[in-house]
Amino acid sequence: KVLVGTQNIEDDPRNWIRLGAYLSTNLPKGKDYQLPSLDNVVQKELALGWGLASYQFQRFKTNKNETSRSSLVVDKDLSSKLESEIAAVSFSRDLVNTPSNELRPSHLSAIAEDLAKQYGLTCNVIIGDDLLTKNFPMIHAVGKGSDDAPRLIELRGGSGKNKVTIVGKAVCFDTGGYDIKPSNGMRNMKKDMGGGALSLGLTKWLCEEKLDISFRVLIPAVENRISDKAFLPGDIIKTRLGKFVEIDNTDAEGRLVLCDALAAASEEDTDMIIDFATLTGACRVALGPDMPGFFTGNDSWANDLQALSFECKDPVWRLPLWRPYFNMLKSGPADLVNSASSGFAGAITAALYLKEFVKDASKWMHFDTYCWSDDSKPGTPQGADTQALRAVFSFLEKKFRS
Repeated sequence: KVLVGTQNIEDDPRNWIRLGAYLSTNLPKGKDYQLPSLDNVVQKELALGWGLASYQFQRFKTNKNETSRSSLVVDKDLSSKLESEIAAVSFSRDLVNTPSNELRPSHLSAIAEDLAKQYGLTCNVIIGDDLLTKNFPMIHAVGKGSDDAPRLIELRGGSGKNKVTIVGKAVCFDTGGYDIKPSNGMRNMKKDMGGGALSLGLTKWLCEEKLDISFRVLIPAVENRISDKAFLPGDIIKTRLGKFVEIDNTDAEGRLVLCDALAAASEEDTDMIIDFATLTGACRVALGPDMPGFFTGNDSWANDLQALSFECKDPVWRLPLWRPYFNMLKSGPADLVNSASSGFAGAITAALYLKEFVKDASKWMHFDTYCWSDDSKPGTPQGADTQALRAVFSFLEKKFRS
């Protein structure tokens, strides 16, 4: 038996998860442990933390850490549920942690194709100049500066009556383009495909847990590089929807690839559109690294999601689609610019830009998330993180559990 003491458990609503992770890594190894009789929620969170602590990214370690681990024995139903959850989180983390020389757009589409084969999904990938033929000019424009061609990855699966479309920004590396980032801002830009990683992790999770949905996944995968083919500040580009956008800043490229994908998402009958994106530093300034901001035109969804996110200890916070700020996106020669004229409200103006390409904002939720942990905590090693993934699945599960 092990007696564990803790204090200030209310300081962080995730502390039961943190405690489970701490126990997993600090109790004597090679043993089987079992929790005493506890509240069901506390037991689940301790077990989840225990499982999350097992994650290690060792793909590029020549001497891998093979230390023995301990097991936590839980009942079969809880074990099955947690295995799907932990697998989805680990899958997304692996993608974000993989360096950009090993995870280019072509690599990401191959991973999506493998996922499709594993779960019997349909997969279609539009590559390079075919994006122009198929009317995805913004995805093509952002990615054409790379020798690894831009592409739109599409997955379809599920057989439920409720239709959900998932869109994920996957800029596999972001230099900032000709509005180049400083070195400290570019260092971790392998994570700029985090929206695509969350989308694929959610897809994997949905395939494991039977919800009453049919899903469509759209992932624009590009590299924002500098070359003689790259797009430039001042360019004016026609989007899939027909709106003309003036490029004020080539480092505001995520909303450009998303706007074509969101327009395509809105062309089909769907009950819900969810997009994930590592979109703005402004959102991190407002809410910090732990808590993604989200936007929607549906008050009921917003209230349910925010409450559920705190229940599952993956907190998200609603920000307003404050329409007066749209004036910051006005362009002289075009319909709108891709980067606001003011430094204020950057997350909101980015969301307002995306809203222009969504047919019905009451069926849309946009997540501006970080996908990174700057330091190590129990259960969350430094590196890739999956903020909003568990919250969104909890929302879908409550709404569409078959």
